[in-house]
Amino acid sequence: MNSILFPVLYSAIAGSATLIGLALVLFAEKFIKRYSFGVVSLAAGVLMGTAFFHILPEALELTGENVFFWALIGFAVFFLVEAFVGFHACKEEEEGKGHSHVLGPVAIIGILFHSLLDGIAIGIGFELDFTLGLITAAAVMIHELPEGVFTLSILLHSGVKVKKAVLWTVFVALATPIGTLLTLFLAPDLTEANLGILLAIAGGSFLYIAASDLVPESHKSRSLPTAAIMIAGLILMYGISSLE
Repeated sequence: MNSILFPVLYSAIAGSATLIGLALVLFAEKFIKRYSFGVVSLAAGVLMGTAFFHILPEALELTGENVFFWALIGFAVFFLVEAFVGFHACKEEEEGKGHSHVLGPVAIIGILFHSLLDGIAIGIGFELDFTLGLITAAAVMIHELPEGVFTLSILLHSGVKVKKAVLWTVFVALATPIGTLLTLFLAPDLTEANLGILLAIAGGSFLYIAASDLVPESHKSRSLPTAAIMIAGLILMYGISSLE
């Protein structure tokens, strides 16, 4: 029972960061505007560090040379999801629907899929090693904070009523522990090589989120402190791997 309880608990805590982001948008807009670039930069550094120093090395031990192929698959899957969402958005804008595209089911599915994969990464991490699970959960928590801000903000910006936007954001938060729970139930039927493949895909997705979403957003601040925070996130994750 404990083997399921702790991973789901830590996954729920990680997913709750989305709800913290939600609360900040609703009740602390000035705080968000002041510190958002710093949070995003830290999340970028932690995600990249987690992928390079923890997830991919562990996957390499389990799967061998194929880890880079599967990491690329994870990277490509997220690229295609976002590209499809972007295509859907442009098509609706051309049809005169303005910003209503973010309300479409494709965009919501993309966000939910992202959070579900976060939960799967946490579940695989705990299945392989308790420390790896904790590190993955921490990385997810740090980057889901700006994700909560982003999810609620774009929904409200699109004219969605507050209650409905909050409800969708809660669903996004719940997808993380659900992904962990599903993984823990399926993991006993998977070989080490299969677990390594899933871990490599998760690592690729972490790299895509950092490189495509977080780093470009961080660059908007054009400040040395923001860049230093991202480097600090990388150094932090490297330091943790060295201690291991």
